[in-house]
Amino acid sequence: MAPRISQCETVRIGSQSVRSQQVNGSSACTAEVAPPCVPGRGSPVPGWLDAGVRGTESETTRRRPGGADLGRMALLLLAAMCAVAVACTATRADEERRTFLAVALPQPDSRATWAEEREAFAARLAQAFHVEPSVADEFAAWILESSTRQALPPELLASLVMTESSFRKDVRSAMGAVGPGQVRPDLWGAWCGVNLAEPEENIDCAARILAHYVEVCAHRTTEAEACALRSYNVGYRNRNNRYFVAAADRYLAKIQRYLADFRST
Repeated sequence: MAPRISQCETVRIGSQSVRSQQVNGSSACTAEVAPPCVPGRGSPVPGWLDAGVRGTESETTRRRPGGADLGRMALLLLAAMCAVAVACTATRADEERRTFLAVALPQPDSRATWAEEREAFAARLAQAFHVEPSVADEFAAWILESSTRQALPPELLASLVMTESSFRKDVRSAMGAVGPGQVRPDLWGAWCGVNLAEPEENIDCAARILAHYVEVCAHRTTEAEACALRSYNVGYRNRNNRYFVAAADRYLAKIQRYLADFRST
């Protein structure tokens, strides 16, 4: 004869509903506990937990446990469900606390290499001043290095060399000035401390003299570059002297023409 089953009451333990069934009029009831949450997003109850519930129900029904056993079993299931709920809540909270940072990746250096810069400057020298390509390539390196060290525009230094020597290495003036920059050893040899007979060192000394005059002139006039070029030609004390002003004006105008030609290439 099949066992008679009557409906028991549905009670709540904590936040969970526990539904019991009475078997053959006995006071022993089975328990069904609804899980408080489902781990993950839309995933089913873990297999081990679901299997445990089913196994416990069948075993309980088979063995017909007493009321104390049923209560203890319900509490154990409730504790397991609460543990899963805590894990789900912690996972969701961790996802909500995530911070996304926008990190700028370093961009590749687009500046020209030294060889490319030297080649481009040499091509401009050759075109603007009609210099042989081999000579332009050699002087391009010296001018770029010296202008960088002295914080001068390289085209300005190139125009000065063109005005002074037309890119000739061994030229000497009646006043004793030597080299591409036409530097006088008796005035600047010790100050520069280099061998002015070497074209590279001569250009470097010329750049140092011009930069020195720019710094001195900047304290007295807003046209420091023009003042420095006049001083380079006739001396700082003679730059505005009426006996030298005409020569200084011609020198300045010549450099400015070369500078305009170079910048137009």
